[in-house]
Amino acid sequence: GDVLINEVLFNPLPYGADFVELANITSKYIDLKGCMFANLKNDSIGNKKVLFSNSFILKPNQYLALTTDKNNILNIYAKAQFGGIEQVASLPTYYDDMGNVIFLDPNGNVLDRFDYNQSMHSPLVARKEGVSLEKINLTLATNDPNNWTSASKESGYATPGYANSQYLALGISDEDIYIEPQLITPNGDGNQDFMVVGIRSDKIGTLRNIIIYDVMGREVKKLLKNSYLGTNTWVQWDGTDESNNHLPVGHY
Repeated sequence: GDVLINEVLFNPLPYGADFVELANITSKYIDLKGCMFANLKNDSIGNKKVLFSNSFILKPNQYLALTTDKNNILNIYAKAQFGGIEQVASLPTYYDDMGNVIFLDPNGNVLDRFDYNQSMHSPLVARKEGVSLEKINLTLATNDPNNWTSASKESGYATPGYANSQYLALGISDEDIYIEPQLITPNGDGNQDFMVVGIRSDKIGTLRNIIIYDVMGREVKKLLKNSYLGTNTWVQWDGTDESNNHLPVGHY
């Protein structure tokens, strides 16, 4: 839980390179020597690639994008941070449609894991090539598909080496139902492009539905349909209706 997967580019532009970004969410200096990236091979963890054979210190609250071609990332993404990108000898193969990124310690223990799918991209993104998936909130589960979305157009579609363009601070709410933000403007600029609807309950396995209505009381989207929820569940809404058409900006 000290160093987590924060951003992944698995479908680069033609002749582009993949990258995986880690984030140190602590105030500690952490040595990545011997740590590995891997993915699944025949339902088992395989394709292990050691990131650093010598000591490499990740500073407190540092973002670090790892790639096999640093110059490629710097040339494609104008806002990429030179000091936040490191070139490594090799990475596992990350397929363009779906796959997984597994972060291991030197002993092969799983530190973090992200199972990605191209369907996790925002519907605002027509062309997925060259667009990274960013974690919405660092402190929430990495492998929750609701915790990921496309990097914003304004950021250049990726933020290697620095804070995510689509970050949303989500704290533990005392309310039974909470919505953040109250108004969304889904235009891809990285500002209020999506909404989070959260439900708290003191009972495990509660059956719930989440339905979005417009201000005239018309149903526009079913976010959850007869789903069994835990004590604290949240779902992302991207401002689309049941047919994935974008709805007008406004209150829902």
